[in-house]
Amino acid sequence: MTGNTTIKSVVVEGQQGLRFDFSGYLSGQETEGLINEWNRVFTSMPETQFILVWDCLEMSGYDSEARKRWTQALREMKSQIREIRVITDSSLIRMGASIMAMDSQIEIKVYTS
Repeated sequence: MTGNTTIKSVVVEGQQGLRFDFSGYLSGQETEGLINEWNRVFTSMPETQFILVWDCLEMSGYDSEARKRWTQALREMKSQIREIRVITDSSLIRMGASIMAMDSQIEIKVYTS
């Protein structure tokens, strides 16, 4: 757990996954800690492809540096990402997910509650 976000290992439809539960505002500083934790999990399982689940229902927003750094991390860890699922009712977060998908060349599926 880092700041307002928790990360936990999950199984999604029989596949290894990581679930990020965001709450409040995501800052650039918190982003670095989350990416370090995420990278640690990926490094410990180098042959595994993960389904990432980002639950953003409790997220109020994020700063632009957080989005830029998150996108960079996606590009760096792309080989271990099978799929990304974002859960949100926020148009701002949906827009950010679209930008990250284009920048990282990874499909991001967005779901609403």
